[in-house]
Amino acid sequence: PDVPKELVEYVDDGYSGTSMDRPSMSRILQLVALGRVRTIIVRDLSRFARNYLEAGHYLEYIFPSYDVRFISINDHYDSAKVSNGNDEAFQLAIRNLLNDLYSKDISRKIKTTVDMKKLRGEYVYGQAPYGYKKGFKKNTIVIDEAVVGVVRRIFQMAEDGVSVTEIAKTMNDEKVMTPSMYLQNVRGKYKPSPYLSFESVKNIIVNRIYTGDTEPFKSHVVKIGSNKVKQIPDEERIIIPDTHEAIVSRETYFNARRVINSNEKSKRDVKQPLLSGY
Repeated sequence: PDVPKELVEYVDDGYSGTSMDRPSMSRILQLVALGRVRTIIVRDLSRFARNYLEAGHYLEYIFPSYDVRFISINDHYDSAKVSNGNDEAFQLAIRNLLNDLYSKDISRKIKTTVDMKKLRGEYVYGQAPYGYKKGFKKNTIVIDEAVVGVVRRIFQMAEDGVSVTEIAKTMNDEKVMTPSMYLQNVRGKYKPSPYLSFESVKNIIVNRIYTGDTEPFKSHVVKIGSNKVKQIPDEERIIIPDTHEAIVSRETYFNARRVINSNEKSKRDVKQPLLSGY
């Protein structure tokens, strides 16, 4: 047999096989489309894809159309030795389906475990929000005295009727350290923004976590393996009270949110020009 001119190894560490949207996988598929790939070798089919529909699409249609040979070592599969109606082709489809079902089952179990922790009031949401830091006890947060004063001032200004834009402008004029700049000091490698934006101030004001309460489910993934997320309306969210120390009272929180609500209402009431979005 002819010896291939070039052997290249592609690895997607840390990426789920449930999605084909992985850096190295995307690169391989680009090379396939350019006609620069003769053979693809994987350890097993689950390393290639766990969505049986996508895996079948590439193995049965895309790769044959570009004359690409596909070899899965642990599955003892070689597309060059498989003909239509061969038992190996049927077994391949079954393996793809089992890989898909297995990955979805594991995802459900992991999600169930994390959801139970959320419902117990544990903090399992990654980086602590601005104004808090991770506690010594696992899955807890405590007040970060270094920046809690900034958070309290933002809420107080909003409660006093100061608009979000004015709050951001005041903070920027006073050169207050922004959340992203503070995160850079904590994490090290982090791209900071030296200015507070409208959105960054708004996100603080609407975050109920500053009252000591936790909203465990603000959004949900449309389906397992999908990147599409659907937001849950405020009135439908579960609230777990007193899961950690509050920075502001609930009264201050709801009073401050009126600034956001009134701003959104004024935007709805104003008739926008036809081409305002362009």
